[in-house]
Amino acid sequence: MSREVRLVNVTKRFGGHVAVDSLNLTVREGELVTLLGASGSGKTTCLRILAGFIKPDQGKVYMGNLDATGLPAFRRNTGMVFQQYALFPHLTVAENIAYGLKARRVGRAEIEERVAGVLRLVHMEAFGGRYPAQLSGGQQQRVALARAVVIRPSILLLDEPLSALDLKLRGTLQAEIRQVQQSLRITTLFVTHDQGEALGMSDRVAVMRNGQILQLDTPVDIYHRPNCRYVANFVGMTNFLDVVVRGSLPVNGTAAYGYALAPVANPDSVIEVKGLARKFEPGQRCLLCVRPENMRLANDASNRVSATVERVTFSGDHWVVECLHADGQAIAVSLSGRRAAPSPGERIDIAWDAEDGALLSDEE
Repeated sequence: MSREVRLVNVTKRFGGHVAVDSLNLTVREGELVTLLGASGSGKTTCLRILAGFIKPDQGKVYMGNLDATGLPAFRRNTGMVFQQYALFPHLTVAENIAYGLKARRVGRAEIEERVAGVLRLVHMEAFGGRYPAQLSGGQQQRVALARAVVIRPSILLLDEPLSALDLKLRGTLQAEIRQVQQSLRITTLFVTHDQGEALGMSDRVAVMRNGQILQLDTPVDIYHRPNCRYVANFVGMTNFLDVVVRGSLPVNGTAAYGYALAPVANPDSVIEVKGLARKFEPGQRCLLCVRPENMRLANDASNRVSATVERVTFSGDHWVVECLHADGQAIAVSLSGRRAAPSPGERIDIAWDAEDGALLSDEE
């Protein structure tokens, strides 16, 4: 049986509020898809609809070829990891993990074998006899993950499971969750508001706003080829320049477009963008997006703007140089922390390569 999971035209309202709005989503078998969005964007509601905790007002939920829309949660074979672990304090680690297997009336010998296997998988084989209160937050989250995967679910649902942990531990557990998911090839839906988690763990990322998916794509394309201003602004830091398309540029290959652009604030100058998958028309008003790490201080490049340094912040491995362009637009540049940074009030030239920009319609 296929372990692909689909939400088809799903809508959910709470009173007058539309939490999920005619949403379509497919999580392919063995894939990890992350729902990324701000609070109230509808991502947790989608997760709970898949789990069977909430019934949609409209639309269908499919697990493989099975219409699971009306199935109660206990019949959906989903494994869920919550933000607050939800471990039974009176049960040992091994007993917590075995709980779902006992509920499914799995034999004792198989329970012992499967519990031992997942304890090894999450590097907790020495902790089976301990109680949750004797574990750190990271260890408790590993137990919660083991409990979710030991039942061999059709889909694994992760509801912001790392948000209560410190930054370094989150990074470690991100890698471990991804390793477990890939080794077991479990179809997985992950919910987070953390862009770093989404980009670092996922096969694909769905950026949500107001109950809708704005873009569903690979982490690389979400970051470097956003399809609208909201996605570009939400996933990492970016700079926006108001431009007008002057005309096409010759580019290598047939699948990419390139354009000469005129900044609205300085229509006599020309900047270039290349490697785009979308077509734009001469005279069209657009937004050029360039990430701060793709910018540098230079005055000998064709793509160049002048700006005044407003503020400089040291962040360890890099400086964040916040500038103000002549037209009043803010521009941020990321420079290596090993070099000297410009000073506030200094006038600088900022350059970038044509392949490092993304172009958006002004209406998006």
